[in-house]
Amino acid sequence: MEYKYFQFASPFNSRRLITTAEDVDSFWDKSKGLDTGRSWQFFNTSINDFCKNHNGSPSGYQGKSNSPFIPIDIDNTDTTNLKGVLNRFGEIIGYLEFINLYYSGKKGYHIEIPSGYFGVEPCDRLPERIKRMMVQLDIGADLSLYKNNQLYRMNNSLNVNGGCYKTKLDITDILDGMELEDIKAKTKSPLLESFEMNGSFGKITEPIPTLQNLWESTHDITKLKVSGGVPEGYRNANAYDIGLSLKTQQYCEENAIEIGKSQNQLNDPPLDDKEVIKAIKSAYKGDFYKKFPFNPVFQHLKEDVYWNELNNRRKVVYFYMLMDANVREHIFEGVRIKANQFVFGKIKTAKRWGMKIETLRKDMEKFQKDGIITRNVISRDGKNLFSIITIQSFDVTHQLYPHF
Repeated sequence: MEYKYFQFASPFNSRRLITTAEDVDSFWDKSKGLDTGRSWQFFNTSINDFCKNHNGSPSGYQGKSNSPFIPIDIDNTDTTNLKGVLNRFGEIIGYLEFINLYYSGKKGYHIEIPSGYFGVEPCDRLPERIKRMMVQLDIGADLSLYKNNQLYRMNNSLNVNGGCYKTKLDITDILDGMELEDIKAKTKSPLLESFEMNGSFGKITEPIPTLQNLWESTHDITKLKVSGGVPEGYRNANAYDIGLSLKTQQYCEENAIEIGKSQNQLNDPPLDDKEVIKAIKSAYKGDFYKKFPFNPVFQHLKEDVYWNELNNRRKVVYFYMLMDANVREHIFEGVRIKANQFVFGKIKTAKRWGMKIETLRKDMEKFQKDGIITRNVISRDGKNLFSIITIQSFDVTHQLYPHF
């Protein structure tokens, strides 16, 4: 089945349309001067069927998707940083001929790596799997791009806030030392009056082993939860429960049926497949969803006296600390950062968490005073660079938190 349809919006907050690479340039004239985007995910004809049954809107669509490329948003205009990212892929792939690079029009760069290098195939939850890969690559990619149906700026379209157009760049120019001001000078008008979607990638059929292994390592990102085999008398209820479970986990109905039929083989004896399909379809038609156990990283907070006495702002800070804490060791600026630790910078962390510097400083001092965290300041040449925060109140590498 061909995956050629994508969602299109101009401006970003307008009603989304479904179109193809062959037809999208018909919207060029109406989109001039507007922030224009599309889903980087591509869908098969099932998205058209979904829209027909939902007043023409793709909102809420959860079917399988594919993409001819892995999109990477580097939210940093520093060309030295960009060269580092490109060289990283050069080391892995061996050449950069089929990689596309764009200036986004304001805050950074878009890199498009052919999906064939990774061996990507159509699947459920494609954004989550790519996000998992980006976390492992640790190249500073903006992870907010990896959401279901997320819009991605169209080539040659205007970034209204930045005043520049998304423009394709020559990677050789960047590696040879091209600076930001030179890049901006090229992006004051579109290179072509076209979104340039056709023929943007060579057909890559030979995966790169390192990237293919990275893709295959993300199979468990969905943390599939379904009921096991059951004896006669419980099989229909079990099939329905499997349907609820997969619907709650946002699997498309087509995939849920295949999983249900597979699980049915564990029953003693198995049901007729028609009964399995009927039960799962019934689950998907209803308004009920399955309630899963609370994530164990946060389970302890429900009864924690200290947590419940915090004000709402400090509860948010506590959450951010749990989410930032490492689950495995790594090196930052030559310093070993252990599990249950994270790097804290008074300015950068406050900005990333959306807080005022002074407010966050006081909150962290309270947590340190209360024994929730410890802080180790890293200094060089008499200058404080950053702090390593160790969470003392909870181990985020808890054995019941298995998906890392």
